[in-house]
Amino acid sequence: MFLPVLPTVDNPNMDEHANERLAARHLFDKVYRRALRKRMTAAFQGHNRHLLKLNEQAQHNRHYEGIHLVSLDEIKGSEGRDNDFDTEFLPVREHVQNRWINVAIAFLEGKSLPPVELIRKDNTYFVRDGHHRISVARAMRFQSIEAEVVAEE
Repeated sequence: MFLPVLPTVDNPNMDEHANERLAARHLFDKVYRRALRKRMTAAFQGHNRHLLKLNEQAQHNRHYEGIHLVSLDEIKGSEGRDNDFDTEFLPVREHVQNRWINVAIAFLEGKSLPPVELIRKDNTYFVRDGHHRISVARAMRFQSIEAEVVAEE
Protein backbone atom coordinates (compact mmCIF):
# COMPACT_ATOMS: atom_id res chain seq x y z
CA MET A 1 0.00 0.00 0.00
CA PHE A 2 1.29 3.44 -0.96
CA LEU A 3 0.72 6.24 1.52
CA PRO A 4 1.63 9.66 0.22
CA VAL A 5 4.17 11.83 2.00
CA LEU A 6 2.11 14.82 2.99
CA PRO A 7 2.58 17.80 5.29
CA THR A 8 2.30 17.37 9.05
CA VAL A 9 1.69 19.71 11.95
CA ASP A 10 3.83 19.79 15.08
CA ASN A 11 1.51 21.62 17.41
CA PRO A 12 0.88 20.16 20.88
CA ASN A 13 -2.48 21.98 21.06
CA MET A 14 -3.86 20.13 18.02
CA ASP A 15 -5.79 16.90 18.47
CA GLU A 16 -4.29 13.52 17.60
CA HIS A 17 -6.04 13.38 14.21
CA ALA A 18 -4.88 16.80 12.97
CA ASN A 19 -2.06 15.38 10.86
CA GLU A 20 -4.39 12.92 9.13
CA ARG A 21 -6.94 15.69 8.49
CA LEU A 22 -4.24 17.95 7.06
CA ALA A 23 -2.85 15.16 4.88
CA ALA A 24 -6.33 14.18 3.66
CA ARG A 25 -7.24 17.80 2.86
CA HIS A 26 -3.95 18.27 1.00
CA LEU A 27 -4.55 15.10 -1.03
CA PHE A 28 -8.14 16.12 -1.87
CA ASP A 29 -6.99 19.55 -3.05
CA LYS A 30 -4.31 17.93 -5.20
CA VAL A 31 -6.63 15.44 -6.92
CA TYR A 32 -9.46 17.97 -7.28
CA ARG A 33 -7.12 20.40 -9.06
CA ARG A 34 -5.86 17.54 -11.25
CA ALA A 35 -9.45 16.69 -12.18
CA LEU A 36 -10.15 20.29 -13.14
CA ARG A 37 -7.03 20.46 -15.33
CA LYS A 38 -7.89 17.18 -17.04
CA ARG A 39 -11.50 18.26 -17.64
CA MET A 40 -10.37 21.54 -19.19
CA THR A 41 -7.87 19.75 -21.44
CA ALA A 42 -10.46 17.16 -22.45
CA ALA A 43 -13.05 19.84 -23.24
CA PHE A 44 -10.51 21.73 -25.36
CA GLN A 45 -9.71 18.52 -27.27
CA GLY A 46 -13.38 17.55 -27.66
CA HIS A 47 -13.25 14.54 -25.31
CA ASN A 48 -15.27 13.76 -22.23
CA ARG A 49 -14.10 12.35 -18.92
CA HIS A 50 -17.42 10.99 -17.68
CA LEU A 51 -17.71 7.64 -15.99
CA LEU A 52 -19.63 4.99 -17.89
CA LYS A 53 -23.25 4.91 -16.82
CA LEU A 54 -24.81 1.56 -16.02
CA ASN A 55 -28.22 0.97 -17.55
CA GLU A 56 -30.27 0.53 -14.40
CA GLN A 57 -33.13 -1.22 -16.23
CA ALA A 58 -31.47 -4.68 -16.42
CA GLN A 59 -31.33 -5.36 -12.68
CA HIS A 60 -33.34 -8.60 -12.90
CA ASN A 61 -30.46 -10.55 -14.53
CA ARG A 62 -27.96 -10.24 -11.66
CA HIS A 63 -26.31 -12.87 -9.48
CA TYR A 64 -23.98 -12.63 -6.49
CA GLU A 65 -20.32 -13.52 -7.11
CA GLY A 66 -18.89 -12.89 -3.65
CA ILE A 67 -16.13 -10.74 -2.21
CA HIS A 68 -13.01 -10.33 -4.35
CA LEU A 69 -10.00 -8.07 -4.76
CA VAL A 70 -10.72 -6.05 -7.89
CA SER A 71 -8.15 -4.07 -9.83
CA LEU A 72 -8.97 -0.37 -9.62
CA ASP A 73 -8.20 -0.08 -13.35
CA GLU A 74 -11.14 -2.37 -14.15
CA ILE A 75 -13.67 -0.08 -12.43
CA LYS A 76 -14.93 2.19 -15.19
CA GLY A 77 -18.46 3.26 -14.33
CA SER A 78 -21.18 4.03 -11.85
CA GLU A 79 -24.71 2.99 -11.17
CA GLY A 80 -25.75 6.48 -10.16
CA ARG A 81 -22.91 8.89 -9.31
CA ASP A 82 -21.37 9.32 -12.75
CA ASN A 83 -21.35 13.12 -12.41
CA ASP A 84 -19.37 13.28 -9.14
CA PHE A 85 -16.18 11.56 -10.34
CA ASP A 86 -14.36 11.38 -13.66
CA THR A 87 -12.99 8.38 -15.55
CA GLU A 88 -10.07 8.12 -13.10
CA PHE A 89 -12.38 8.56 -10.11
CA LEU A 90 -10.98 12.02 -9.48
CA PRO A 91 -13.59 14.14 -7.65
CA VAL A 92 -15.17 16.74 -9.92
CA ARG A 93 -17.80 18.20 -7.58
CA GLU A 94 -17.03 20.15 -4.42
CA HIS A 95 -19.89 18.56 -2.48
CA VAL A 96 -17.94 15.26 -2.29
CA GLN A 97 -15.11 16.94 -0.38
CA ASN A 98 -16.14 16.27 3.24
CA ARG A 99 -16.94 12.60 2.70
CA TRP A 100 -13.79 12.16 0.58
CA ILE A 101 -11.60 13.66 3.32
CA ASN A 102 -13.25 11.49 6.00
CA VAL A 103 -12.58 8.36 3.94
CA ALA A 104 -8.97 9.46 3.37
CA ILE A 105 -8.52 9.98 7.13
CA ALA A 106 -9.84 6.46 7.75
CA PHE A 107 -7.36 5.05 5.22
CA LEU A 108 -4.48 7.04 6.73
CA GLU A 109 -5.39 5.80 10.21
CA GLY A 110 -5.51 2.21 8.98
CA LYS A 111 -9.19 1.76 9.81
CA SER A 112 -11.04 -1.14 8.28
CA LEU A 113 -13.73 -0.07 5.84
CA PRO A 114 -16.40 -2.29 4.33
CA PRO A 115 -15.90 -3.66 0.81
CA VAL A 116 -17.16 -1.47 -2.00
CA GLU A 117 -20.16 -2.79 -3.91
CA LEU A 118 -19.60 -3.40 -7.61
CA ILE A 119 -21.65 -4.66 -10.51
CA ARG A 120 -19.68 -6.59 -13.13
CA LYS A 121 -20.96 -6.39 -16.67
CA ASP A 122 -18.72 -8.32 -19.07
CA ASN A 123 -15.19 -7.26 -18.02
CA THR A 124 -16.15 -3.85 -16.67
CA TYR A 125 -17.08 -2.96 -13.11
CA PHE A 126 -19.62 -0.31 -12.14
CA VAL A 127 -19.81 1.15 -8.64
CA ARG A 128 -23.02 0.75 -6.70
CA ASP A 129 -21.56 1.88 -3.36
CA GLY A 130 -18.05 3.05 -2.51
CA HIS A 131 -17.23 5.85 -4.97
CA HIS A 132 -15.30 7.83 -2.35
CA ARG A 133 -13.36 4.75 -1.19
CA ILE A 134 -12.37 4.00 -4.78
CA SER A 135 -11.39 7.62 -5.41
CA VAL A 136 -9.24 7.76 -2.27
CA ALA A 137 -7.68 4.36 -2.97
CA ARG A 138 -6.70 5.51 -6.47
CA ALA A 139 -5.33 8.79 -5.11
CA MET A 140 -3.20 6.78 -2.67
CA ARG A 141 -2.07 4.59 -5.57
CA PHE A 142 -3.60 1.34 -4.39
CA GLN A 143 -3.71 -1.30 -7.12
CA SER A 144 -6.89 -3.08 -6.01
CA ILE A 145 -9.75 -2.84 -3.57
CA GLU A 146 -11.90 -5.36 -1.73
CA ALA A 147 -15.32 -5.53 -3.36
CA GLU A 148 -18.60 -7.35 -3.04
CA VAL A 149 -19.41 -8.23 -6.64
CA VAL A 150 -22.71 -8.84 -8.37
CA ALA A 151 -22.62 -9.91 -12.03
CA GLU A 152 -25.10 -8.68 -14.60
CA GLU A 153 -25.88 -10.86 -17.59
